[in-house]
Amino acid sequence: MNENPKVSIIIPVYNVEQYLRQCLDSVINQTYKNLEIICVDDGSTDNSGKICEEYTLKDNRIKVIHKENGGISSARNVGLGVLVGKYVSFVDADDYLENNFIEKLVEVRADITLCSFYKEYPFNSEKNIITNAKISKTKDEFICDILSFQKATGCAWARLFNAKFLKENNLLYDESLKVAEDADFSLRTAHYNSQIVYIPEVLYHYNFSSGSIVRKFNKSYFECYKKSLNKMEHIIDKTKYLIQWNNFVAHHLLLICVNYCFNLSNKNSYNKKKQMLKEVLKEEMFENSVKVSCLRDFPLSKRITLFCLKHKIYFVVYIISIIRNKIR
Repeated sequence: MNENPKVSIIIPVYNVEQYLRQCLDSVINQTYKNLEIICVDDGSTDNSGKICEEYTLKDNRIKVIHKENGGISSARNVGLGVLVGKYVSFVDADDYLENNFIEKLVEVRADITLCSFYKEYPFNSEKNIITNAKISKTKDEFICDILSFQKATGCAWARLFNAKFLKENNLLYDESLKVAEDADFSLRTAHYNSQIVYIPEVLYHYNFSSGSIVRKFNKSYFECYKKSLNKMEHIIDKTKYLIQWNNFVAHHLLLICVNYCFNLSNKNSYNKKKQMLKEVLKEEMFENSVKVSCLRDFPLSKRITLFCLKHKIYFVVYIISIIRNKIR
């Protein structure tokens, strides 16, 4: 066994000049040195592409690919198509790593290794602990965790993949999905006989304050979510994961309330916004999630929101959504 296998780090880059240097510094300063660092500039219109090129002069392990804008899934797939490492990790360009991130993950030698992470907010940092000890997970346990919004294990980052495992199972990101593409990818990785290991170390910093695109009102947001959830609905056995699936859908329904129906940038009248919400709730998937989801699995504010949705108390949903928009 190669005691020092090459690890490829794929960094999709799009208009993140404010955060990119911190990200790249955290990658090139890893204690594990046998790295291939693939920066995929996805048609940035700011100085992000130039910053990537600047860093190639600092570290010859960095490769930069410039492409037309195609979205984060497209950028990740480009990286997967050219990597040479035995293992691969995805790092968002507005996030950063602890300096032993790769060292701790690669020593496990699993198909999928996940670590705990920090949620970085403007004024504080919060640990998201996925386990208190190194533990192997079964396929069913992993799927339940992906569907559990509290654990946040359905993301692309804070993990290391065996590149051969991804290639042999033709696991790529679905470029047609604009939201929840990470959860779709994670659910598909769970369907193979893979070694899945969680480690307790908190090694990744996920930036919640970098200005997500969902903060701007997008007329297609709901349709994008519906498409993603419809696809995932056919990946899993809903009878086997009934509560988990409906909790997962309910969680995303709450996101739709905040980011779509009652988005602060949505200039429609309250009555029009309420009508938008009613149209969302006509969809069988969301209607069922309100009926079947387990309220006790949600924190208090979300529990209240789901209760109000169930009993059609839409004005309270509106007020809670506005508050959530203003405090994030």
